[in-house]
Amino acid sequence: MMHTLQETFPFLATWLSTATPLLPGLTLVRWAQPLLWGVVLAGLAAHLLARQSRRVRCGAMALAVLWMLLPGPWSPAWWLGLAFQLPSYVTVLLCAGMAWAGWRRDTGGGPLSEAVRAGFGGLKALALVMGALLLADMFILLPFSLYRWGFSSFIFGLLLAAGLLAWLLARKVATRRDAQLVCAALALFALTRLPSGNVFDAVIDPWLWMVLLAHSLQQGYRSIKSRF
Repeated sequence: MMHTLQETFPFLATWLSTATPLLPGLTLVRWAQPLLWGVVLAGLAAHLLARQSRRVRCGAMALAVLWMLLPGPWSPAWWLGLAFQLPSYVTVLLCAGMAWAGWRRDTGGGPLSEAVRAGFGGLKALALVMGALLLADMFILLPFSLYRWGFSSFIFGLLLAAGLLAWLLARKVATRRDAQLVCAALALFALTRLPSGNVFDAVIDPWLWMVLLAHSLQQGYRSIKSRF
């Protein structure tokens, strides 16, 4: 299919090409692995300990980051890297928001729902569809390789255009936050090419997709339950 597009529209050949993808440097990946996973673990610690005192939350977040910075197999980042490589930038930014909210709160209170819901707005449906298509691609259920397109400039431009359009047309604060989150993730990807040089890995990962799916199913269940 891509070959046909390139023949039909020759001016798109460079944008659609995946022959020479730009990959992140090995040194950058080595340093990013504990740092990015450290942010994710700190955000999860802040969320899980939301009802605890600020001192407990901050201590847990600091320990989470320090644990990730341990060398070799002593660090969970080493094992997470073997299993999942790196988290997406969207996941990292979401967890950074939860960590920042947990760090600033003076008292425990309820869960940090505002920080969590920042990623569940108008672009959620697109993320769910994209994740489902990538899952189907992984099991070779599509007639083309969707993941390979993520190495092309065309898909990067398409996702960036979608994020900017969502930001311009946003009527809700949550939708505008989502669009800013996606655009920030794409900007970081353009600067570093992390996590893998593929733009799909920068905006979604399996864990984020499962959280979005679970959140959507929970919302659907509550909506159906409220009608009865």
